[in-house]
Amino acid sequence: MSKKQFRILVTLVINLVFVVIEFIGGFLTNSVAIISDAIHDTGDVVVLTGSLFFEKAAEKEADKEHTFGHQRFSLVASVLSSLVLMSGGVFILTRAIPRLFNVEEVHPTGMVYIAILGVIFNGAAFFVVRQGTTINEKVLTWHMIEDVGGWVMVLLGATVISFTEWYILDPILSILFTISIFTGVTINLRKALRIFMQGVPVHIEVDDIRKLAMDVSGVLDIHDVHIWSMDGDEDIMSAHIVYGSDVDPFLLRNEIKEKLKSVHIEHATLELARMTLFMNSPWHLRLKPY
Repeated sequence: MSKKQFRILVTLVINLVFVVIEFIGGFLTNSVAIISDAIHDTGDVVVLTGSLFFEKAAEKEADKEHTFGHQRFSLVASVLSSLVLMSGGVFILTRAIPRLFNVEEVHPTGMVYIAILGVIFNGAAFFVVRQGTTINEKVLTWHMIEDVGGWVMVLLGATVISFTEWYILDPILSILFTISIFTGVTINLRKALRIFMQGVPVHIEVDDIRKLAMDVSGVLDIHDVHIWSMDGDEDIMSAHIVYGSDVDPFLLRNEIKEKLKSVHIEHATLELARMTLFMNSPWHLRLKPY
């Protein structure tokens, strides 16, 4: 089992244990906020189980049908997890909105204890999964941050309810928590869509890459630059490089690739062409592919 899979497995176990605690606590306290979060965390368990499967599939070696490998399986997992979260959010709203007009009494003391456990359990899960670098692990990290933030909100709300008996705060907290879920999911879906559409990674500027290549001695021009990411972690590039006639193309290609590694581009396909002069005219240039 890889470190990536192990991180997801540990996070899965932590969430699974706490989901049981949440459902029991939610029914005992009659808190829609806690039950809502239990439903949300049940979705997280489903997501983590799927992520564990897809991450394992993503580590398969390249084959004849998948020459770049299977890394994008992890991206599929991130999209599915986002959809699960959105579905859970809609369900939470169907439970919370009616409570705004038909307020029910809750047990704030029990809510406080469960909220403290929520911060501890989800905080532990966050510290485990935050070490990941793939888009899928980043989505999972966002899940854990949302959960910690949600439980802090429940803790504060339960404390206020215990002193004021403002029971309407319970459904309000649920709605606010759902809005935060939708916000995070939207951001992550946009990131995933950018990768699926082979957009330039957000941490890379094409102009900076052009300048990096042009700074290499012997490079006269660079064009047809294409940069994309496989899974939010592995970046790939292809480009056409024009170089002078007195330059060793092997050394030139190696130097450019080493510089590209410094900006997280590990795989680069570079087409090189030598600039030469027509024998009968010093004013006309011709590209001679290498």
